[in-house]
Amino acid sequence: MAAVRPAPSALLGAAAALAIGLAGCGGTGESEPSTTTRGSGVTTTSTTEVEPTGEGAAVLEAYAQSWLLYDDFLNGEATGDPAEYFDGELLASLNARIVEFAEGGYELRGVAQLSPSDISVDGSLARLTDCQLDGTYAVVADTEEVVVPASTRPQLVEVRLVKADGQWKVSSANYGSEGSCVR
Repeated sequence: MAAVRPAPSALLGAAAALAIGLAGCGGTGESEPSTTTRGSGVTTTSTTEVEPTGEGAAVLEAYAQSWLLYDDFLNGEATGDPAEYFDGELLASLNARIVEFAEGGYELRGVAQLSPSDISVDGSLARLTDCQLDGTYAVVADTEEVVVPASTRPQLVEVRLVKADGQWKVSSANYGSEGSCVR
């Protein structure tokens, strides 16, 4: 079988790891400068990450939840309509992958390590970047044959979300090449 993973990879992994990533990554990429003065009047400035609040936090929560559901939909374990959580090109891609996985007898395994940052919200549109190590892989369920291997190096992912009916939905995820970001 040719690659199941969309070009280059919209096969996003489980966001269980996102909770760990969020705890360590800070969140918005925005920082608050702090200034300190040392002995001889030398002033230095350092920055610290600030956890997102309000819509930024809602965007991160929707992002994390969506990838748990993405995996569940591919594995035939999710209930409901994918359109409740996804929109646009990502919804179309997911629907095609659901059919492909069912017809091929594939199963998604593994966990992706997500590290979202640089969250911006403008009305009903949000964007973020992710330095993702996609540890998910697909196998033929009956034979355990790996048909899509896990990534081995982090990829830069540019993510777009839209807010519809009061809910954030992931609408696109554009991947850079493996190794396109450093954690």
